[in-house]
Amino acid sequence: MASWDREHLDLLLQASALLNSTLDLDEVLRSLLQEASRIVGAENGFILLREDEDWKLHLSINESELFSRSVATHAAESGKTLLLIDAHNDERFLNTTSVQMGTLRSILCAPVVWGQTVRGVIYLDNRVKKGVFRGEHQRLIDALSQQAATALENAALHQERERLHERAMAQARQELAYTQAQLLTASKMAAIGELAAGVAHEVNNPLCAIALNLDTVSRQVQDDKLTRRLDIMTRAVDRCRGIIDRLLNFSHPSLAERKPFRLDEVILQTLELMHYQLREYLVDYELEELTVYGDASALIQVFINLLSNSKDALPEEGGRIQLGCRASGVVELEDNGCGMSEEGRERLFEPFFTTKSVGEGTGLGWSVSYQILKDHSATIEVESEPGRGTLVRLKFPLQEPE
Repeated sequence: MASWDREHLDLLLQASALLNSTLDLDEVLRSLLQEASRIVGAENGFILLREDEDWKLHLSINESELFSRSVATHAAESGKTLLLIDAHNDERFLNTTSVQMGTLRSILCAPVVWGQTVRGVIYLDNRVKKGVFRGEHQRLIDALSQQAATALENAALHQERERLHERAMAQARQELAYTQAQLLTASKMAAIGELAAGVAHEVNNPLCAIALNLDTVSRQVQDDKLTRRLDIMTRAVDRCRGIIDRLLNFSHPSLAERKPFRLDEVILQTLELMHYQLREYLVDYELEELTVYGDASALIQVFINLLSNSKDALPEEGGRIQLGCRASGVVELEDNGCGMSEEGRERLFEPFFTTKSVGEGTGLGWSVSYQILKDHSATIEVESEPGRGTLVRLKFPLQEPE
């Protein structure tokens, strides 16, 4: 085997070894370029890469930046290696400033192609001598351009993997932080529930004392005006005790039995509990008598969640909620709020998914409500479009679930 052929083979083997040993693109390309320049007798060697329809110098073996952009463009557009014996006198480049001003002689320029697209060029030149490069040199550069294409493609794939990995990690970190925040919020809400139950117990005792004393006083008062005032006070105390009873029942659902109850009364109790939150909006309701089986306090939580979601979606002015309960087992809640997108509807029952701003929602209301309804053998359907409000339809069985 001739000496030049051995050097040719050694260079290709070296290129293959480099490709298998490192993902450092510059290290691979610089090594290939230096060895190729040495073997073919080039003074200068460049790797040019295409960026935004223009050629950018990626690396040079001797820090020079003087090359013919026209020659590089010609090789890239033709898709074939360009071998110039004497570029200065080549008729194709007689009007090319970079060739004529630089008195460029021998030039060897090969396109680097992958994905059927020219992504770069290998550019070698000798500005002193003409006829430096020969046909066997062209074959060598063709082989090296394929190796360079492989190196560039590997680097691009590696960068894409790194980018996807980093994006996935960033998304995972964001989701983890969000989940932790939601769990913290859920824990705080549970603590607030326990605190509210304790406060309700404490308030209930003095209310009982007030009610007892009002009853005693009302029996001894003969004045009609004073009697009417005592009646107003008695009704106010009874209302407070009713609210506290419902709050205690809601705070301790484990104490409730699964038994038949009036769902229309549960809905009415929920509306009374949320009277303050809904005071600025128009709430219409039509409740037919409906008896279902299950845990009344759990279903109060469902209707609190549904009403809260509707309230948060309502416009500041003209907000309206319509609630209907039918003896057929169907309950419908409709609002004229902002509505939901298709993606929002598809992910509606995922735990911790929310369309609200950070700190405004736990992302648990819909998923918890879905599970409670499932436990009661009830179904839920949601119809919604952006800007056209939301309709929630619940269907309860009319007989006790097995």
